[in-house]
Amino acid sequence: MARHIIVNPDAQKTRWICYLDLLGFKKLVLGKGWLSVFASYSKTIERLKRSPNYASKTRELWFSDTFVLYTEDDTLDSFLAIEQKARYLTYFLITDGIPLRGSIAFGEYYADENTGIQFGKALIEAYEYGEGQDWIGLIQCPSAVAALEQRGIEVDAQLNYPIWEIPFKESFQPAIRRLPTYRIGEHAVINGRNLCLDALHDMRRRVDGASVLQKYDRTIAFLERNRIQRGE
Repeated sequence: MARHIIVNPDAQKTRWICYLDLLGFKKLVLGKGWLSVFASYSKTIERLKRSPNYASKTRELWFSDTFVLYTEDDTLDSFLAIEQKARYLTYFLITDGIPLRGSIAFGEYYADENTGIQFGKALIEAYEYGEGQDWIGLIQCPSAVAALEQRGIEVDAQLNYPIWEIPFKESFQPAIRRLPTYRIGEHAVINGRNLCLDALHDMRRRVDGASVLQKYDRTIAFLERNRIQRGE
């Protein structure tokens, strides 16, 4: 007998969404095999679970080269929770030698964990702004910027997200190009060293092709120009 899927009205909410796309995933799978990929996933997820506020009201989906995080509601506390998770996840993956691009959006999102059905405007925007970037980075989408401003947050004053002219692919024409952009790894500098910046330099030495090198060069230039000034 066929099973009928029933619409769950409680699954449709306004939420914060984060979309992360791992770069070079096909090469990783074909080159190192599924056990290596599984080990990288497991290591990242275990480190994420040990990060601050992991048990907050956020949910995660992992499939192939994509990570999706989403919140249970649209509160500022939920934004802070998902932003922190996205930041830590980005940090862990890059220090493990896995480049990525991603974005945080805000809006309608249907998430029914019982049926596994998930879709919505927020995910579409997060996907477009994530995939549209032509470098390695994590940004806040226009919808997230608008939602934060409505909640009294000055988006251009965020410690970890300076406003930056995002390098987008020619095939993607965004409504806004200057957006809050995560200073990858700057929140966890150790003895003056940004381990993510070190990892990006190392990864750059192991790739070739002008278009790939350009992605690294753009990200490295952004991080070097936007270091957080710390007192001695």
